[in-house]
Amino acid sequence: MNGPRINNDDRGLTINKPLAWAMLAFLVAQGGGAIWTVAQMSSRIGAVERMTTEDRAAIARNAAAIVAVQRTEARTDQRLQGIEAGLSRIETSVADLVRYLREQPR
Repeated sequence: MNGPRINNDDRGLTINKPLAWAMLAFLVAQGGGAIWTVAQMSSRIGAVERMTTEDRAAIARNAAAIVAVQRTEARTDQRLQGIEAGLSRIETSVADLVRYLREQPR
């Protein structure tokens, strides 16, 4: 085993048996790993495709519900702005009334 693992002579490039078997085992392991990886990826892609086709209706329902909530929120904002404007008018009127009453002789 102390001899050269790769030999370059007149017959061409030759390698010894332990190195050849190690290279073959490595290539088989890499090929098996690649096949396993491809199989896992294809199963995951299939699961994602099933999920997207099954959930499209739910997504559409959620989008419609969000639009309804946004409309309700806009109406509520308008009501609150109206209430604030009314309170501002009342405060102005009360301030005018207090000023008028303070100016009256006793």
